[in-house]
Amino acid sequence: MNCELCGKSAGKSKKIRVEGTTLQVCPSCARHGEEVFQSRGGKTKEDILARINRIQNRPYSYEGTREEKELALDYPDRISKARIQLNWTQEELSNRVNEKKSVISKIERGDLNPSEELIKKLENVLDIELKEKIMEVAPKKSNTSSGLTIGDLIKEG
Repeated sequence: MNCELCGKSAGKSKKIRVEGTTLQVCPSCARHGEEVFQSRGGKTKEDILARINRIQNRPYSYEGTREEKELALDYPDRISKARIQLNWTQEELSNRVNEKKSVISKIERGDLNPSEELIKKLENVLDIELKEKIMEVAPKKSNTSSGLTIGDLIKEG
């Protein structure tokens, strides 16, 4: 085996940690880090990979979905395009929704998220939709499973 620090052939190597990285090094390079000892109950790489594979192959069932609406990410563009199509100034739009011109300006720049009340007013006056449907999926817990992890949800998405 070669030392992972200096590259020399090392008959007997030591496992050390150098700035957060674990390396197999020769005895002379071992002084550059702290020696790492693995406890007897420690998990090997193979144990961890086997567990990941079991989790990935676990079947999931879902109780159902819940549909909600959220403010669209492109709401500033939707508002300004609709206003421009109607040949209105920001001041005209502000008068129609009973808001200050500065509020409309900030909303069109994306510096301000409109309140629920203002969203409804803008949707009605401009005849646009500012909210989009999103689906929330609720996982169903099974008796054999210990539950989902963040990694499980990422793999599902």
